[in-house]
Amino acid sequence: MKRKTFDDLTFADDGMFQAVMKNPELSAELVERLLGVRVKQVEYPELEKAIEPYYTSKGVRLDVYLKDEDKAIDVELQSYPQKALGKRMRYYQSMVDCDCLMKGQPYTKLKESYILFICKFDPFHDDNKRGYGLPRYTL
Repeated sequence: MKRKTFDDLTFADDGMFQAVMKNPELSAELVERLLGVRVKQVEYPELEKAIEPYYTSKGVRLDVYLKDEDKAIDVELQSYPQKALGKRMRYYQSMVDCDCLMKGQPYTKLKESYILFICKFDPFHDDNKRGYGLPRYTL
């Protein structure tokens, strides 16, 4: 495996992605531009956050987890196509919700949550396996 020089790194390289996303201002700016939602102030960007609700249930490891006072946002970098991306997104959303609401809190305290997949490929395609070519999909 050949190592890339610093000048050859792109945002999609894991080390560069993490370096950019651990900066609260940069991560907030990226999310605002891609999702079109205002991020007031990132409480903390957490890299590779694990959420494991119960020892026998499937946990998740979120690439970048951001929180502000009323939102929780997971940012995932997808380099390779994976099956069931929609179901994976749904599961991650449920894990983020579990992390935001503590025992005894009313559901009204549940934060807005967003799961953002930045893909290096077109994740959706027609019956002929051709991608739709859209720059953004919202589910």
